[in-house]
Amino acid sequence: MPKFLNCVKETSDTTGTGPFDLNGAPQGFFPVGSQAQSGDQIYYTAVDNPDAPTMREIGYGTFTAGTPDTLSRDVVEASTNDNEKVSWPGGTLTIVATATAGSFGGAGPLDQIFAKLGDVNSFTKTQKWSKGADVTPVAGVLTLGDDGNYFVLQAGAVTSIATKGVGTTIRLQAAGVSPLTNSAGLVVPGGDYATVPGDVLEFTEYDAGQWRLTGGRAAIGGALGSARVVTDAVQATTSGATKSFTAPFANVKRITVLFNAVSLSGSDQLLVRIGPASGLATSGYVSSAEAVQGGSATSNATSTVGFVITVGGASSRSIGRMVLERFGGDTWIESHVAGIATNVDGFGGGNVTLGGDLTQLQLLSTGSNTFDGGSVNVVWETWP
Repeated sequence: MPKFLNCVKETSDTTGTGPFDLNGAPQGFFPVGSQAQSGDQIYYTAVDNPDAPTMREIGYGTFTAGTPDTLSRDVVEASTNDNEKVSWPGGTLTIVATATAGSFGGAGPLDQIFAKLGDVNSFTKTQKWSKGADVTPVAGVLTLGDDGNYFVLQAGAVTSIATKGVGTTIRLQAAGVSPLTNSAGLVVPGGDYATVPGDVLEFTEYDAGQWRLTGGRAAIGGALGSARVVTDAVQATTSGATKSFTAPFANVKRITVLFNAVSLSGSDQLLVRIGPASGLATSGYVSSAEAVQGGSATSNATSTVGFVITVGGASSRSIGRMVLERFGGDTWIESHVAGIATNVDGFGGGNVTLGGDLTQLQLLSTGSNTFDGGSVNVVWETWP
């Protein structure tokens, strides 16, 4: 940062636009060299006539001790030559070491003003994020372009972000599901997190190649990592053999399956399967269900290949809900209740332990029946 000097004034016989030759201080003033060393930058004002100037130049330059001492003209903040260096025609000039408007953040090129302020930018207007091209992680690494600081994040797992320089802050808006793995190089407070479309995440690079999630908003409202409830799209159960749903985020804690008059083409029972990303679990279930009419059981079923729900035959339908809750780790507890026919109700429960985090659910029959009526939907929930 250029220096301020006290009571410093010198004369010069410089012509043209080169450095000022400093010829010494008038009586009562000090020369530049009395308070500056070679290489120091000095604010100055130069005029052709100190009493009635017609030509003037204001800026800062670099002092060099010598015979004579000189002062370069590094930056011109203002002048009578359209704010460029004045080409001095000759005569005695007066050079005064004085504060300039730019030295206090006033007039002058913005980059120089910010340098004088210690690179502190005082915002006075609305600040906007500059949108760059969409980004997609490759083998877990997210590389950001130089065309902005706000990017749309396409689906894909993120384990690290390529360096952009310590202190860089960027925003990502999720376009799909992107699991973020918490690590020393990608700090995600609260642990691993998977985005859903519409999430906005803010990251800051706090050390070379090391980023931290510093803020953001969940697509459904609230802070990232807060409780989430997402209702899936309704699927008609009027045809087909299976209806599949995919979890909208990681670490699901509770699932509610809603049956709206779901019926089958024959006497099979309904079956619900869940599973991790590697595939639906097709074994290991402990499940039973029963249909009751007037306090007496009319039918029952058990299954080890899925959570079973009694339907009662081709003329029956299921209206009700199944609730699956994470018991701990990857073990899930199931319970359900439904109306099957006039004065006939069904209920049951079960459990299963998966081989990883639940990501999918499927509704099907216990045999070869197809769907022929109603609709089904799923509500997904999680919380810290």
